[in-house]
Amino acid sequence: MGINNFGQWYDSRRDGDLADYLREHNGSRASNLFKGFKQYRILWQEGYLEPEVSIIRIMYDVGRGDEHYLVVGENKLKGIDVPYHPGKSGIHDPRKLLSRGCPAWEAQSLNPHPIPRTKKK
Repeated sequence: MGINNFGQWYDSRRDGDLADYLREHNGSRASNLFKGFKQYRILWQEGYLEPEVSIIRIMYDVGRGDEHYLVVGENKLKGIDVPYHPGKSGIHDPRKLLSRGCPAWEAQSLNPHPIPRTKKK
């Protein structure tokens, strides 16, 4: 694990434990980076994503601005209307938004003391 993996999204085989990765990639030394819905689901289940607090920033490349979304619930993201890098307006399903063709994304305003959520039966 380490800052040397700058620009690469989280991979547990390379980066180790998620909690350790998030401590090191907390935005002060390096930002966290994730890819796809599976990693969003892990952050949700582990309690890092907080409804109405946490933000997903989809990081597009040159020529297209990044997009910010507020985490509303397990399967709901809301486009944030901000002057720079707004998300698409409305409510979106992260299973669709963070899938095919979606670049890597950053998770912001995470719960520093997460409590894992139980899976629904």
